[in-house]
Amino acid sequence: MVFIIINKMSNVNIKIYPAVRNNGIATDKKIYPFMSVYEINSQLIKDQTLTINPITSYVYNANFWIEDFEDASIKLQEDPNTSVASLFVSSDNLTPFNGFNYGKVVLNTADSVWVASTTEQLPIPKNKPCFLEVDYYNTNRFVQGFLALNSNGSFYQDNAGFNLQALNTIKWKKMYIELTELIGNSANGSNFIQTFKANLEEGQTETFICIDNIKIVFK
Repeated sequence: MVFIIINKMSNVNIKIYPAVRNNGIATDKKIYPFMSVYEINSQLIKDQTLTINPITSYVYNANFWIEDFEDASIKLQEDPNTSVASLFVSSDNLTPFNGFNYGKVVLNTADSVWVASTTEQLPIPKNKPCFLEVDYYNTNRFVQGFLALNSNGSFYQDNAGFNLQALNTIKWKKMYIELTELIGNSANGSNFIQTFKANLEEGQTETFICIDNIKIVFK
């Protein structure tokens, strides 16, 4: 909801651009290129308050890769060489952020490492906006990584970190991770995979990571 106060009458065109915390950084807010601009024409009258309720949606030409854990198959796979913990689909004891199911990983002293990646290699175009969206609810830190694959080999780097939440204040959160520059700096002809990895927090015997509505959005 937006309130606008004016000290004289005037006819105006109002545009509201949806913005996000880029890479989860509060000081790095950015207009989100995949959401439509909310626009109205209105008359502003002195000493009156104009109240508007902006509504937005994804732009028509956005492309999506989505894992929302609502289908029978999961589009994430564990690394068989390093991951001892596994992600499973759950809907128990937790209100999902959006939908009915979410993915959950339980880390403990026996299953202390989780490493997983998206199963599909995406040929995302360079020099166009691309973001990864993730909803998360977690008592263990984890890291999103970026892997570019081409005929000459592969390039990997850790990218964005998700801080743990205290159990008494935990809630679903959402992060928008920009991939545009990473894709632009990759070799021509590359395909791209997203990864997630976590290690059991030091001094803890059991923690968990819940994720949902993973979206790779690009034009």
